[in-house]
This record gives sequence, C-alpha cells and structure tokens, in this order.
Amino acid sequence: MRIYPVGLLQSLIDQDSSVRGGAAWALGRIGARQAIADISGLLVDGDDWVRRDAVQALGELGAKVAIPEIVKLLATIGGVFHLKGLMKSWEETLDSK
Repeated sequence: MRIYPVGLLQSLIDQDSSVRGGAAWALGRIGARQAIADISGLLVDGDDWVRRDAVQALGELGAKVAIPEIVKLLATIGGVFHLKGLMKSWEETLDSK
C-alpha cells in the first residue's frame, strides 16, 4: 500500500480554489486511489475549475464508482466541460486499467 502526503488530502478542503483543484489533480496524477471519496466530494464544489480538476483526477484514477455523479454534474452545468474530450480521456484511462 502506498502512503501519500497528508498535505494533499488536507488541501482538498483549502479555502483557495486553486489549491483544492491542484490537490485533486496531483492526487489523480500520483494514483492515490484511496482519495477517490475525498476527490468525489469536490464534484459539488462551488468553483467550476475545481469540479473540472476533480473529474480529471477521478478519470486518472479509473474511479468507475464516480461516473453517476459525474454524469449528473455534466447534465447540470452544461458547457463548462468539454464532454467529448472528457469521455475520450475516461475511455483511454479505463481501457488501460
């Protein structure tokens, strides 16, 4: 089992949206699967970019459990995300898992 920097997990609740988004992105990049639930919590963040970073991180982690919440998010926010590119990224990630 890998151990990840606690600071990254704590950064998911930082007041600064760029810190929250950056932490989600970083956790996705380093493969922190145990952070999936914490990152999923950012899908309801008030900042569009934080939600985008959370979706990207969850895709990197192959978090199939998050797909229903992501679909719901996409349906409610419309144009903030580029659905086609996002789905391609998810397909590539899930195919490699």
